[in-house]
Amino acid sequence: MTILITGATGLIGRALTQSLVDSGVRPRVVTRRPHRALEVFDSRVMAFEWHPRTEPFPPEALAGVERIIHLMGEPLFAPTTRVARQRVVESRRTVAKALAEALGRQKVHLLAASSVGVYGFGSGDPLTESSAVRRPRDKLALALLAAEEAVEQIAANGSVVTSVRLGLVVGPGGFLEPLRQLHASGLTWSAPGRG
Repeated sequence: MTILITGATGLIGRALTQSLVDSGVRPRVVTRRPHRALEVFDSRVMAFEWHPRTEPFPPEALAGVERIIHLMGEPLFAPTTRVARQRVVESRRTVAKALAEALGRQKVHLLAASSVGVYGFGSGDPLTESSAVRRPRDKLALALLAAEEAVEQIAANGSVVTSVRLGLVVGPGGFLEPLRQLHASGLTWSAPGRG
């Protein structure tokens, strides 16, 4: 099986690519920084450079591909401003459109990363895998829904598209250790009744 990963040098992409490589799979990766992918994974990956805002998707990366794991897009680190939310959506729309054009009639199974942020923020019923997405008022949630809709257009050629809504992802060098140090210094607080 030939697997292509977009965004292989990001937090999730790096861990996923490493797992595939450790399993004996030689994935193809599309990234803005192929030199970084080759530094990390050597010749265990086939790296293709792509700058979505200025170039068409590299068609040679898709030759014989059966599965695509799509992780590329603007990071979701607290995009609280209108401009930041617009970058989140546009980065995903741009990639989805270019990928759809490059695929043409080639059918693939596409697994696309999204965020649990589509459910909005605030109080409400607990969420489960079967929870329906209601049209939220939260502006980031609306932006994420628009990004999902753009990726789902790839299914028009007969491809199978699945969006995976991820929660908070913390990796090595994440914020947990600095947060623990702040708490140990007495610079954080606990909710009443939770010690």
